[in-house]
Amino acid sequence: MTKKPSSKKNLSSRKLATSSRFPTQNRRKELRFDLPLSATIEGKLPTGEDFKEETVIQNISSGGAYFALDANIIIGSKLNVFVEIPDQSGKNKKTKLSLAGSAVRLESTHLEEKRIFVAMHFNKKYRFINERST
Repeated sequence: MTKKPSSKKNLSSRKLATSSRFPTQNRRKELRFDLPLSATIEGKLPTGEDFKEETVIQNISSGGAYFALDANIIIGSKLNVFVEIPDQSGKNKKTKLSLAGSAVRLESTHLEEKRIFVAMHFNKKYRFINERST
């Protein structure tokens, strides 16, 4: 009589094969989208001074975003991101998605016009802002 391999054993070997394809440092829980979205970032510098800067989001998920800034922020800085949503209604309306959160990782950039890459974690509070285009 031939012994069948247990499905438990096959499942664990599949898990190992699958997990070895992905880097161990990737701990993301949400699907991340590589979308170049124009955005405005607002926040406070460590000096207490307000800043507002235009940038392009490199990637975004339901939990956070990654973008470059010239502002000299620090980890833990509270940030607000305003992403313009493209109008497809034909009614010439501007809609922005407003997301709040904090900087959780900073990396130097190779870009001349931006100083740091910022990984931001959203605090799950968001709102849509509707305004008329001029």
